[in-house]
Amino acid sequence: MSSVKKQLTRRQLLRGAVGLASGAVLAACAQPTAAPQPAQAPAAPAPGATAVPTKAAAPAAAGACGVTAPGTFPVAKDEVTLSIFMIQSPLVKDMPTNELTLWYEEKTNVHIEWQMVPQQGLAEKRNLVLASGQYPDIFMGAGIPNEDLFLYGQQGVLIPLNDLVDKQLVHAKALFAENQFLRDAITAPDGKIYALGHDSQCFHCTMGQRLWINQKWLDKVGMKMPTTTDEFYAVLQAFKTKDPNGNGKADEIPLMGATDSNGPEIIGNLMNAFTYYDRAHREVFTNGKIDVPYNKPDFRDGIAWLAKLYAEKLIDPTALTMQAADLRKLGEKEDAQVLGAVASFYPGSFQSLAGERHKDYAIVPPLKGPKGVQLHAWWPYTAVTGEFAITKSCKCPEVAIRWIDWFFSMEGGLRSRIGREGQEWRKAEPGEKGLDGRPALWIKLTPINEQQNYFWGQVNIPQQFIHSTQSACDDVFAACGLEKRLYDATKQLEPFKPKEVVPPLWIPKEDLSKYAQTATDLRQYVDQTMARFISGELKVDAEWDNYIKQLDRIGLKDYLAIMQKAYDAKYKKS
Repeated sequence: MSSVKKQLTRRQLLRGAVGLASGAVLAACAQPTAAPQPAQAPAAPAPGATAVPTKAAAPAAAGACGVTAPGTFPVAKDEVTLSIFMIQSPLVKDMPTNELTLWYEEKTNVHIEWQMVPQQGLAEKRNLVLASGQYPDIFMGAGIPNEDLFLYGQQGVLIPLNDLVDKQLVHAKALFAENQFLRDAITAPDGKIYALGHDSQCFHCTMGQRLWINQKWLDKVGMKMPTTTDEFYAVLQAFKTKDPNGNGKADEIPLMGATDSNGPEIIGNLMNAFTYYDRAHREVFTNGKIDVPYNKPDFRDGIAWLAKLYAEKLIDPTALTMQAADLRKLGEKEDAQVLGAVASFYPGSFQSLAGERHKDYAIVPPLKGPKGVQLHAWWPYTAVTGEFAITKSCKCPEVAIRWIDWFFSMEGGLRSRIGREGQEWRKAEPGEKGLDGRPALWIKLTPINEQQNYFWGQVNIPQQFIHSTQSACDDVFAACGLEKRLYDATKQLEPFKPKEVVPPLWIPKEDLSKYAQTATDLRQYVDQTMARFISGELKVDAEWDNYIKQLDRIGLKDYLAIMQKAYDAKYKKS
């Protein structure tokens, strides 16, 4: 709950107590956004969130929050305390004592009580909080899906931001005027904005389900880059049996990947040799109708093939449960390089970009399957929604919306996402070009995928950040060349994107509750059953029909009908 204070602040106490060291780095490029998970039925408050206890405060009277003029600092005349529910980046040491946090508190006169939640289980904890009746002032970087924004906006849990945007914002309002696509993306069917978002226009983020392979190992076993599932299978066997790391031990892991809220990464990439499959956005178009791939024979064939790799120990068993932080530890194992092929957004997910090993990994172009299928998941809608929502518990919404506005400036976007000018980045010099060929605005100085406590990194908070405005040097293994490395990799994948994908939808309010519950149930059941099929706990041939029947019992038919209704209402030509 927000509150206004005039006494000695926590910031003033911390200012002299926290020593801030220099130099450290964070992830260079945002991980592909996990598909937001819809809320479930009401439940108890979420356990597991790390929070500074919130002090009770009486509702602020009109004008008591002391908000200053738009575009000025401080944001409030007297200190205001706001509570924020936010995802915890594993590469940020501590949000309350982070250098940017303390500096911005001083600048704005706004103290934040952080309720930090790990990425694993974020959707579940967020949904429990939304259903609990005990709300923070702000949800930030919490991945609230459109259907929940609309549902809880209609219920009054999330307040509409339209008037606040028009009257209180400077940087964000200017950005929305330039980018009508972003403004449209965050506007609900009732015309209201229940959360802010951003559009980084990130080309390489549109095709993030990538597969990387150890080129050094390929050379060692005398094999070329695989182009088919059969060739890839042969490569994995060679990695397993021919000691490519040369240490005389059978410690090589032929195929690995992490698992997140969208399921195992290996499924997201390799399934596209059998049928189109996007882990995050799982629907497809079939003859103008919205459908799903995961109840079709081709998907069954892909799962059976993955089960074969698993049974032959070509996939590490932990790939079905491995978390990103543990994958990173495995990739940086000191005594030997053990990873062969890795399904991952980029090599920095499983290797330090400050080291040498990441240079061994090359992008694997989409593999051609036994029926000639050769696709790659594609999500062209780069606007991210549901990033900053204010709840009805907030007593100072004008302060809350003003607090986020600076991050929509170029200065604020770079400071929060990349780091400190002159240390993690610098302004571009005349003649330096961005990836789009236009004059660059800035250039990265350090490979930012190490834990640090100087900035907030890429946790999908609303901000101004356009990938193509950075200068990209020719050395793709240098800090300034990572963007080009990913750009070049995506260019190899681009020819294999589908002709079209189901666009973002706003579900009609009369269908919201049913849709949200069914979407959650379907995703959980599919993920759990796919893992059981791949691991051999369930036999694909024997249990596939039962799996299909359970999808029908959960409500797949009604789920697709609701999505089709929403699509037709917005996009179908009369």
